[in-house]
Amino acid sequence: MQKQQIMIGWVGLSLLYHFIFWGEKMGLNVGLYQAVTTLMLVKLYPSAFRSKSVQVATLFTWVATFMIIWHNSAISKFAYTTSFVVMIGFVHQPRLNAVFYGLLHSMHALMITFIQGVQGVVALPKTSRLFNETTSRLALRRARLVAIPLVIFLAFFAIFQIANPVFHQMTTQGIQAFGQWLGQFSFYISPTWIFFMLMGLWVSAFALFNWRKDDVLLLEQVKRTQLIRKKRMPKDRLLDFHMVSLKNEYRAGIITFAMVNALLLVVNSIDINFLWINFDYGRAGNLTKLVHQGTYLLIFSILLAMGIILYFFRQNLNFYPQNRWLKRLAYVWIVQNAILVISVGLRTWYYIDATGLAYKRIGVLIYLGLTLFGLFTMYRKIDRRKTTFYLWKTNSWAVYTMMILMTFVNWDRLIVSYNFNYNQHTGEFVLTRSVRTLDLLNNYIQKIPPKERKAIIRTYALGGELLEISKENFIEERADEFLAEQNGYSWLSWNYGDWRTRWYLLAKEKRSMSSQN
Repeated sequence: MQKQQIMIGWVGLSLLYHFIFWGEKMGLNVGLYQAVTTLMLVKLYPSAFRSKSVQVATLFTWVATFMIIWHNSAISKFAYTTSFVVMIGFVHQPRLNAVFYGLLHSMHALMITFIQGVQGVVALPKTSRLFNETTSRLALRRARLVAIPLVIFLAFFAIFQIANPVFHQMTTQGIQAFGQWLGQFSFYISPTWIFFMLMGLWVSAFALFNWRKDDVLLLEQVKRTQLIRKKRMPKDRLLDFHMVSLKNEYRAGIITFAMVNALLLVVNSIDINFLWINFDYGRAGNLTKLVHQGTYLLIFSILLAMGIILYFFRQNLNFYPQNRWLKRLAYVWIVQNAILVISVGLRTWYYIDATGLAYKRIGVLIYLGLTLFGLFTMYRKIDRRKTTFYLWKTNSWAVYTMMILMTFVNWDRLIVSYNFNYNQHTGEFVLTRSVRTLDLLNNYIQKIPPKERKAIIRTYALGGELLEISKENFIEERADEFLAEQNGYSWLSWNYGDWRTRWYLLAKEKRSMSSQN
């Protein structure tokens, strides 16, 4: 019974996918598709929604859905797609708890769905009754019964067409009228449409069909979040040798953490004096070099620092009775790396203050926030004797949560607003943000001096001639293209971001026309 429900749901969901997404952009249609998919999954797999991981992933997916309808930003679309895949992985395997294993299960399911679909198409001639040998012979005999009278009829029709002018004129007009009537039903099947339909069938099958593969689940079930001491049975002097080896590793850890802590203390002292207390743009020198080269190297050093902690606190050294000083030095190392993270953040912030906002600079700040959380989980790993799997599990949920939180901000509008208001930066990068910033750009471009407004932003080569376009005209052309594009969409593509921009531009046109009259 469930198999039949899944088949019916798959066909219905695939048809829905076609009707609400073909020729449209993402908007209300995403909410409609997500609602129908969620209802079908609750109906087919009700027990899965008792899992906390399924509940949280479903909530996150709905948050991303709403943010597509509200902002329609690139990050909201990316977050929705990723969260949808994770959600399906958890629904099909609700005993999974780690985000990356839910994602891995979904990737596995997507591959299986694709392979099953290809195998089904290849095997269709063998399984379908249309290709059965008995039915083929029967169909051939029936075709002969129709073909012979049809050939005789066409022969006499051709003779009468030539011999009788009135019959010729009458039948010719009839054929033309029939052709015109038939022409209104003709359509062109494009390769894009075929690919789109196949994609809809694939995505809908992936969402509803549960292939019940436990490969990924078995991978997670053997993992633990709590470290367990590995005891070795005495065999000759093996235990004594192991204790000596553990002491040597402990001494190596003490020496390593003492040396790197001393080195990092010097670096942090310089940064605190230079960046935290006495920063001066005039003394900063090449700020671009300071940020681009210095930031990436410091980020690499932080990752390397985490690797050192993972190495020394991977196994039985966590249970060594005299490891108190090793832990203390590790805690100091974590705190010093947190200070280094803040210093990197200050470098980036000063660069933003001097040159404006951009995607990479925002990305660095978000990454540093996640790094601070990662250092906190490192502390918990040492203090609570946690495993590396605990770090992967906890931090993957942190990344997932941060991705969803990022959808609450319309980053393009933030970039445009900040760069115009605080930096007076009106370069091509700012003017080419998403179409949902056109209302801001139109508003801000009127506030800058006319000379700056008429400045050339692009030069085109057309027919051997160079065509130049100013900042003001560039924005006007983008606005015209946006309004023309919006006329091709239905209510399914509605989102607040596009609606707000369209309303502003149309109101601006009305004001312009009324002022001319």
